[in-house]
Amino acid sequence: ALRQGRTKVRLRLLSLGVGCGVICLAGHPQLTIYALVVAGVYGACRLVGAIRWRALAAMACGTALAGFVLVPMVQLIGRSTRVMPLDRADNDIAMPVARLAAMLFPFRDGVPPGLESSGSLPPFSGYTHTAYFWDTVNYVGWLPVVAIVVMLIVAVRRRQVPAVGVLLAAITVAALLLALPTGELVSRLLPGTMLRSPARWMYVVTFGLALAAGALVAHVRGLGASGALLTVLMLAGHGWDLWRHNRLFLQPPIHSWRWTPRIEEMIIRMTGNQRVAIDIEEMLALNRMLDDVGFFDSIILANPYRALLRMEPRLGRQNIQQLNGSQLRPETLAHFGARLVVTRDNRPDLPKVLDGVLKIYQVPGATARASWVDYPLRPGIEYRRPHPDQIELSLTSETGGRVQVLEAFDPGWSARIDGQPAPVEMLRGFALGVTVPPGKHEVVFRYHTPGKSLGIIVSLTAAGALGLLCLTTAPAGTPRVQQASSGVA
Repeated sequence: ALRQGRTKVRLRLLSLGVGCGVICLAGHPQLTIYALVVAGVYGACRLVGAIRWRALAAMACGTALAGFVLVPMVQLIGRSTRVMPLDRADNDIAMPVARLAAMLFPFRDGVPPGLESSGSLPPFSGYTHTAYFWDTVNYVGWLPVVAIVVMLIVAVRRRQVPAVGVLLAAITVAALLLALPTGELVSRLLPGTMLRSPARWMYVVTFGLALAAGALVAHVRGLGASGALLTVLMLAGHGWDLWRHNRLFLQPPIHSWRWTPRIEEMIIRMTGNQRVAIDIEEMLALNRMLDDVGFFDSIILANPYRALLRMEPRLGRQNIQQLNGSQLRPETLAHFGARLVVTRDNRPDLPKVLDGVLKIYQVPGATARASWVDYPLRPGIEYRRPHPDQIELSLTSETGGRVQVLEAFDPGWSARIDGQPAPVEMLRGFALGVTVPPGKHEVVFRYHTPGKSLGIIVSLTAAGALGLLCLTTAPAGTPRVQQASSGVA
């Protein structure tokens, strides 16, 4: 029995560690952090004795198991706009107190563009931008609220509140305070924008409400046959309630335009190795096949972003994660190597190639994908990209010189000239560069993810530490928790 108990504890510790690693790999980073924090607080408060520290150590080792991803990601964040002194992003918001009513009446403030067709719902109003809707709409249904009321009545009648209920209620209330404007005082203590939008602490509030609903279901099921029937009806009603809300967000993609293969071939042929600017909203097959100067990403490299702000003074110090390249000035488009613009907007400042619902414009003087810095019109560079992480150049020059490649400079890039290592430079504040001697040469740029080797070492070390932790578990170690029946009178 002692051996079986020890094996059981070891398997639980192993499962806890591996589970934490999987959560780090599978979820949105912010959601993962919240989940691990809540689980850590719960374990620290509920477990007692040596098993408490072993469980927390297993969680730490499990998190480090994902080091092969987390280490490169943290280093990437350090090279991104997240650490730049920019204005606050539009979607970096706290939960307005008035929006708490949306937890029960989700469309009380209307709906943003894209959901109007779901019924006779008014447009979203009362806030400066639609991010307030998307970051604060968290309808949980009426069952969790009913559950809180019922379970409080039960606790008062029994004159006893389970300790686990008190702990989870405290966690939920703390998360709510962090989500509200009061939480901004905490978020400002963190560097950059590592955790964007305090309103996302509502994830934890939703989790607490879901546990309250689960407690009610467990209580009702214990009432016998009538309780089982009531449970079925209660869950069916809750499912219908959530579906009535969530179905409005389940909309098939709208393919707003469809070109003939001939026109798509023309775009590919005209673009060549250059870049394009296609409106992000357009559902086109080419929208992600070609290299777009626009972007939609939450982590953007700082160097090209600085270059963008220099070329577009109108942006000031804006902190944006979505940009249509078609909105850029012709000089900016040419600077970043865009040869074509595909948009619904009229661009009288660019020559039109094709007219229609979607229009195609050509950008004069677009910078070549690879060119000589001092002699940009000098021919003799053949550009190839057989793989996203590899760029090849074949070039000839009597005098040599610096060569620029329109690709964002990053510490992960290395270069070889005729097989020999060569230093990589940053040109124009964002582009790759290398100095080539006179003659005919083959230049190869390769990208290796910074932090990858260190991340693998961290993961392997964590795996060994987790295994050692499980093997050295005390023979009598069985997880003991504070009794759930112990209460607060």
